[in-house]
Amino acid sequence: WTAERPPPATAAAAAAAAASGAAGGATGAAAVEIEAEEFEEALACRERIGSLFAAVYELFTIDSQLVNRVLPHLHADLLAKDPKRRCDVTSLVGRMLAFCPPRPPLSAAASAAAGGGPLLLERHPLLLDRFLERSDDAAEEVRLSALDGARALLLAAAEAA
Repeated sequence: WTAERPPPATAAAAAAAAASGAAGGATGAAAVEIEAEEFEEALACRERIGSLFAAVYELFTIDSQLVNRVLPHLHADLLAKDPKRRCDVTSLVGRMLAFCPPRPPLSAAASAAAGGGPLLLERHPLLLDRFLERSDDAAEEVRLSALDGARALLLAAAEAA
């Protein structure tokens, strides 16, 4: 469930509260209470998503193969309707694209045999394209997140050179 679409239990609770509070002045107080509950649920959902993104990044830094099934979802989430979600995903993808795992000084063939595959941007060029499109996003916070990711990407490329 997302912050945009709370679980069905919330909608049922809202309907029940509205029905029970329909008589008298309790309607306004019940509506405020429902809004407060929905806000708390949305906040908890955002915290869980933030924790999930942190876990995805940690797994990616351990071994990029661990998050291969998540990448298509990140690709789609870069186009989410919620600007906060687009901002969070843009930040995560920027960090992932900029990540350069430390490699021992081996030849290219020995490095590939040791499991040091190509960088994320080489393996998933469409993810890079979708990430770069966020620099033209309608929301300012998403554009700034994309610029931060591009900065990190350029710094990583400069260090690798």
